[in-house]
Formats: sequence, C-alpha cells, structure tokens
Amino acid sequence: MGPSAVCTVRSDEARQAAQSPAFRLYALGAAVAVLPFALVATVVEVTARSGGTIYIEARREPAPEKVATE
Repeated sequence: MGPSAVCTVRSDEARQAAQSPAFRLYALGAAVAVLPFALVATVVEVTARSGGTIYIEARREPAPEKVATE
C-alpha cells in the first residue's frame, strides 16, 4: 500500500503498520508537494461557487497477457 499522510502523522501506537523514518519523510514530502494544487483547486471551487469533493485515485492496469508465438 502507498503512503498515507494521515497514517504518517499518527502516533506509533495508532498506526496500522510500522513505518520507517524514510517512508514517513517520503509521505510527508508528497503531501507538501501537492498542497499548492489543493489550494488552487479550493480557490477555483470557491470562486465558481461550486464547492464539492475532488477525488483522485491512481490504479495500476493489469499487464496484458502475453500470447505465445512459435
């Protein structure tokens, strides 16, 4: 599973799984990196008066099956 900003900032006892300090730094860095985009999206929603939820999900597509050729 990928990094979770929420899980990263939780105390050690509240986490579902142990995280290395490097992994925590990576997750926090990713959250900071997308913060400007989130702020711009918020300004656009407020300006357009169309508040709502933006949901982005990344998924991996399964690799295509290889056809054996002889």
